[in-house]
Amino acid sequence: MTEEGTQTNTTYKPIQKSATPILINSKKKFMNNSDDKTNKRLIILYILDLLEKGTSKTKPFSVTRITNALNKMGVSCERRTVSRNIDYLIKYGKPVVKLKNGRVYYDREKEQ
Repeated sequence: MTEEGTQTNTTYKPIQKSATPILINSKKKFMNNSDDKTNKRLIILYILDLLEKGTSKTKPFSVTRITNALNKMGVSCERRTVSRNIDYLIKYGKPVVKLKNGRVYYDREKEQ
């Protein structure tokens, strides 16, 4: 209340963490910076998704390109992490092919 006895119309809005929109699977999803631990666990799934949807035998991706794509999506990671997760996908039996020049693609012909 002010001195004259009238109320002021001050409205306070709660402070919220900013969410960054990220395009995944052609749908907008929001990821907060506080989800770093969750993002780290999902890196292997993001890599598989990128390989399935963006690569072919004639158009393989480099590990650096995958790393840059993940960083643009808000998933912070290093090239070594991406390379290690690609090896895990191959070991698990996913039809991911690693070429001698270091490029990687998802082989739809091997898909079951």
